This record gives sequence, structure tokens and C-alpha cells, in this order.
Amino acid sequence: MAAAATTVLVVRTVNAALTGSVRAAGRLFATRLYITALVITHRLANTRAADRIMVLDHGRVVQTGTYDELRSQRGLFKELHDLQEAPVAR
Repeated sequence: MAAAATTVLVVRTVNAALTGSVRAAGRLFATRLYITALVITHRLANTRAADRIMVLDHGRVVQTGTYDELRSQRGLFKELHDLQEAPVAR
């Protein structure tokens, strides 16, 4: 039996201003077209809708899980997320 063809959408977010459109596009493609979306981002809030998140550190996978799972665990994801979400001192 031949394997079904899989379509993969790769999105790399570079500019914070693009994050809203990237999230919308990712949801649209993943839900309407039933494809795999690979999103590469530094803004961890962009990963909320992901089925699975893989956290890389120096090219190695150091954590995997959902957004909520990774937020509740000690580790690199929570550390970086907390830094990104911290209020900016003025």
C-alpha cells in the first residue's frame, strides 16, 4: 500500500508585525487543507494553536508538548515565554 502524499507548509516568522497574519494563515491552511504546518518562530505566543511544539536548543530537541503542557513545565520554553511576556519597565 502506497503512503498518502503529505503537504507541508513551512512558515518562518521574522518580523513581529507579521505574527497575526502568520497565525491566521497557519490556522486556515491547517484546518481547511488538512496539511502539516511547520512554523519556525521566536515569538512563543505564535505556537498556541499548535498540536505539537518542539523546542530546539543549539539544534537539539529539548522539549515537546502542547503550549499548555510546556507552559506548566520547568524548562526552556517556560523560561523564554516568561521573559517574552514580562512587562517592560519604563
